[in-house]
Amino acid sequence: MDQQKPTRGRLGVAFVVLLVSIVMFADRNLFPVIASPLMKAMDISPAMIGWLFSTFSIVYVVCQIPGGLLLDKLGSRTTITACFVGLGIINLFQGVATTFDGVLVVIGLFIFRALVAFMETPAIPSFTRVITTWFPLREKGLAITATGSSQYIAAVGFVPFFAWYAGAINYQSLFILIGILEIIAAFAFYRLTPQPAQHPWVNKAELDYIREGGALVDIDKKQPENKKKKGLGNSKQVKAFLTNRITIGVFLSQYCFNCLSFFFLSWFPMYLMTERGIDIKATGLLVAIPAFCAFLGSILAGASSDFLMRKTNSLNIARKMPIIVGMICSFSIIFCNYVDSIYLVIAFMSISYFGKGCSTLGWVILSDVAPKEIIGSAGGIFNAFGNVSTIVTPIVIGYIVTLTGSFTWALVFVSAHAVLALFSYIVIVGPLKRIEAKPDDEAVLVKQTASSGK
Repeated sequence: MDQQKPTRGRLGVAFVVLLVSIVMFADRNLFPVIASPLMKAMDISPAMIGWLFSTFSIVYVVCQIPGGLLLDKLGSRTTITACFVGLGIINLFQGVATTFDGVLVVIGLFIFRALVAFMETPAIPSFTRVITTWFPLREKGLAITATGSSQYIAAVGFVPFFAWYAGAINYQSLFILIGILEIIAAFAFYRLTPQPAQHPWVNKAELDYIREGGALVDIDKKQPENKKKKGLGNSKQVKAFLTNRITIGVFLSQYCFNCLSFFFLSWFPMYLMTERGIDIKATGLLVAIPAFCAFLGSILAGASSDFLMRKTNSLNIARKMPIIVGMICSFSIIFCNYVDSIYLVIAFMSISYFGKGCSTLGWVILSDVAPKEIIGSAGGIFNAFGNVSTIVTPIVIGYIVTLTGSFTWALVFVSAHAVLALFSYIVIVGPLKRIEAKPDDEAVLVKQTASSGK
């Protein structure tokens, strides 16, 4: 009887992925929160902080392809476990190192930021891979959306705590706390996420259900040698993908989305503390408000896209409309330059970050338009290109703040990216459709000749 009713072990695994992902994004949120007291303690400029932010992004982008190769070789479970153990150890060292001062400590911070980026590189693809392993197609969208919201949940849940702790105690021991949490998360993930066929939470009925529904339950199994030759995909498909106007527009928009995102993840806490004179404890609470709005934007964008697809059966309307509305909302960040009330500042920031949350549909659009043969490769290129913005944005804003002494032009810079993303989807992208390479006439002729026996 037990085998006739499917268990719901996949929901438990998704919850584990969500919790571990929240821990990772809590790590990412830590450095921006303590950037201001760190800057004062180490006597370094905003430009130097910008380079510290950018160091993470540079390594993160460069390691995208090696991280993917590592993931393919080791599998999701082993990769995440190793990466989180590494993150924990690095943060323990950071906690000790920041109790000192001097040039060597600043140099050490650059090294630590690079190592953290290296360890985090395979994380998001690994989480997506786990969901793909466990969830049938009819449930995968919601599962990815829910686990993908971890970046906003982390900001809401951890940033206020980090800010309070740094102000009431010290910021150095926060590295140690997050390091311990990451090591615990590593072992929990390894213990609770074996393959579906070996998982104690899963019965045969559930295994059959997710396998028949399209879940890749055997994705981490060793493949026969004769099946390993098609991994990267056809070079003609790659060329067709990279030269298509849809790709150019979507890539440009993703670059702009990440500019908006990185401002909130890196510079927003410092903006409140230095530009608006908010103390670090209050900053933690205020930062959580726009983050919660971004969470709502992400969920509502996915739900509205599905609704529009059912009602109109139009990929253009269903996918583009939430992003267009979102980018119009994101432009509201510029109005912070014209108000003095902190309440209005948070209101405009919340509207802007809500709009940024809608941009999560960019990954859905990529899966809609990339050639079927190279969806994995297309995703890696897409992620690397988009994250170039996280290299440029912190450096540019750092120098703007250093040279002008305020964030006024920094907000202009960020809002311009919302306009550029809007322009890209309205003008450049064009009708959404699956990109396919044109047939190779010579290859077709050779094939026809061979089949005719000539």
